[in-house]
Amino acid sequence: MKLLATIITAAALAAGFSPSAHAQARLKVGDKAPAIDVDTWVKGSAVTSFEDGKVYVMEFWATWCGPCIKGIPHLTELQHKYADQGVTIVGTSIWETGDTQAAKVDRVKQFVEGQGDKMDYTVAVDNGSVMSDTWMKPAGRRGIPSAFIVGKTGLIEWIGHPSSMDAALAKAVGGGAAPADKPAEPKKPKVLKVGDKAPAITIGNWIKGAPMKAFEPGKVYVMEFWATWCGPCIAGIPHLTELQHEYKDKGVTIVGTAIWQREDTQAARLETVSSFVKQQGKKMDYTIALDDGTAMSDAWMRPAGRNGIPSAFIVGRKGTVEWMGHPARMDDALEQIV
Repeated sequence: MKLLATIITAAALAAGFSPSAHAQARLKVGDKAPAIDVDTWVKGSAVTSFEDGKVYVMEFWATWCGPCIKGIPHLTELQHKYADQGVTIVGTSIWETGDTQAAKVDRVKQFVEGQGDKMDYTVAVDNGSVMSDTWMKPAGRRGIPSAFIVGKTGLIEWIGHPSSMDAALAKAVGGGAAPADKPAEPKKPKVLKVGDKAPAITIGNWIKGAPMKAFEPGKVYVMEFWATWCGPCIAGIPHLTELQHEYKDKGVTIVGTAIWQREDTQAARLETVSSFVKQQGKKMDYTIALDDGTAMSDAWMRPAGRNGIPSAFIVGRKGTVEWMGHPARMDDALEQIV
């Protein structure tokens, strides 16, 4: 089992699905904005540098990211609102799945074309991981979507989740205060860590196994998050099945919740996941569910800073989170908790 876990872990790391925690932030409000180095401009005019007197929103997203997709209409609304006031919103796709840069670019182009006017702002694709390495990593941003407001003097005036930036953007457009004046910060996001009470279970559809409404005292649960398009997730299915069989009689329930599916509607996502699970048969022999929109992702993954899948959380007998990480690494923790 340990050998299989090691192989799965290596595959996941190679695919970039489990970014490591970053060191203390080195890019902060008041700093000069990093350079713009993208591979491909997919929509809108290319932005090669930050012009004095103009405001830019540098947003980072991915085609597989449910919260990113959910926020697209908001970004379009802001671009329309401030288009005549010197504001340019640039959505740079990072952390895309795909074996080659060309494949990533093609994926983003198809997605943007499918969005049409709903995604009405400048869109680009990262140059490998250059933009991620020079913006996200130094700022300690481990999750997407993330946004940076670059003010009229080329300095970063705000960093955070794009859904929280309206007030800060209005301030930057209106002249913006000097960084020393501490521009408005977004509301502090919820944080989920080991020792906290496990979040609620909010499932859109139960696909396999008995539905759950809550965590029963005295039992142990593994809440795993995956997607049908995720190679490392699929590679890890036999491992999860093996663990479920090993601990079934010891009060352990493994729940694999599909998140970040790429289909446009809940019904389409349900059809894709149900078909996949049926095809897997007994190889996928544990409880399977589909997220209720982005409810589970928003309640578990985002607060925990988990921006890659597969990811897992072990909920102990008292209903608290006792471990979180890549499921290929949880064997020892699960054994100790059980």
